[in-house]
Amino acid sequence: MFGICCICEDAKSTKATPAKGRRSSQKIPNSDVKAGGGGGGDASTLAAPAEPASSNSVQIEVVEKDATASYSGYAAQADVLGEQQADGVVTVDVDDAPEDAPAQKRTRRRSHFVPGGGPAPEDVSPAAVTSGMGELQYLVQDPSKVFQGVAVEACMLGLTKAGGLDAVVEGEFKEKSVEQAGCASDVAARSRFLKAGVAVSCAKGRKPGTPNQDNFFVAECGHFLLCCVADGHGIGGHWASHWTCKFVLRMLLEHMSTTKELPAETVMTRIFDIVHQELVCAATTKDFELSLSGTTLSVAVVDRQKKQLLLAWAGDSRCVLGRPASRSKGKPSCVGASEDHKPNDPKEKARVVESGGEVLLLPGDVPHRIFAKNKEVPGLAMSRSIGDLSGHSVGVIHQPSLKLLEFQKEDLLLCCSDGVWEFLSDADAIGTVLQVGRKNLADAAAKLVSDSRAQWLAESDDCCDDITVIAVWL
Repeated sequence: MFGICCICEDAKSTKATPAKGRRSSQKIPNSDVKAGGGGGGDASTLAAPAEPASSNSVQIEVVEKDATASYSGYAAQADVLGEQQADGVVTVDVDDAPEDAPAQKRTRRRSHFVPGGGPAPEDVSPAAVTSGMGELQYLVQDPSKVFQGVAVEACMLGLTKAGGLDAVVEGEFKEKSVEQAGCASDVAARSRFLKAGVAVSCAKGRKPGTPNQDNFFVAECGHFLLCCVADGHGIGGHWASHWTCKFVLRMLLEHMSTTKELPAETVMTRIFDIVHQELVCAATTKDFELSLSGTTLSVAVVDRQKKQLLLAWAGDSRCVLGRPASRSKGKPSCVGASEDHKPNDPKEKARVVESGGEVLLLPGDVPHRIFAKNKEVPGLAMSRSIGDLSGHSVGVIHQPSLKLLEFQKEDLLLCCSDGVWEFLSDADAIGTVLQVGRKNLADAAAKLVSDSRAQWLAESDDCCDDITVIAVWL
């Protein structure tokens, strides 16, 4: 059992390693920056605790070098990916494009901007942070032990399979493989959850040579329902989301089995901290990249007895609580949601700047990105994540924001990766699922995936993000 009742200690700041490569940059004025900590929220948001220093904190020790290296330690993977980045986007040097080049469709969203090079893995490697296999990894690497000694009626957990040079690459738009507990098969598990008003789809996008980097779980634990979405990015992003989901699931099940109540704020914060540190250990023992790779993490815990919903998140995999028209004066409405952790949020940006980073909007790009000041990395399009050790050296943190919501019967909970939210609003997504209806919830989740995919392909027919939808009729 894990002691998870103290406040999170975040990774210490450090200098990022430079790398050669062109970056056309448009600096964002700092005049609107105010000193502050985490992301914004309304009155119902639980205030994030302070970030005290601790001897248990993950510390990154990096020596600044004149680096010209690419991902030399991952050359085999790079050969397979070619110019395509691990989250499915070809990097284009806008300054080198010929004037008469034909216009190209612009890719909407990339978790990382990757210039001509990056810090060598050994410069900001997991081994520089910690060493040895973590306790959670010992416990969850064997599927038969993930649920050992905890109370869980049923569970579906996304699975990244090892194979080839790295991981099995699913077919385009195919559903992710799953592990299950409490049911004899994937089909039986999906059927059971549908009867409880829960539908899940986790589909690979159009990203040749790259596995589905999204992951998820749903679990029934007494009168609680646990939901999680993790959206990986970078060369090791699929492993980051894979292990993150396993770690979070185990820790939540231990807590729920023991306390039988919603996790307190300090408990959820501590879970995110332990998961980040365990992921660092896993990257070392399993040998996957984590300096420029990481994952979002969004968790929803539903208490069906008290009709309460706890949201905890880091990154931009959004959770939304919707209400049907009959309870919201004529049209479906969003009554509560997580707020994406974006670099251009004033409080998030202030923390990055104070930590030696800068927030830029590159010409032709859509999201603002985080860079080490005057460096080419990490180029992260979110201000909080699990992993991303290079980002953690310039103000990226893994401490979650939290929100406690009250729900009513027939409300709808959506937990989705940004493959949905890139083009659809909260109201659009809620309306799509509600229109299809509870009796056809699996079809409703599938339609939300297909509608999102159609938007991606309408803008860029050669790129579509992985898309995860968890739809829960409360």
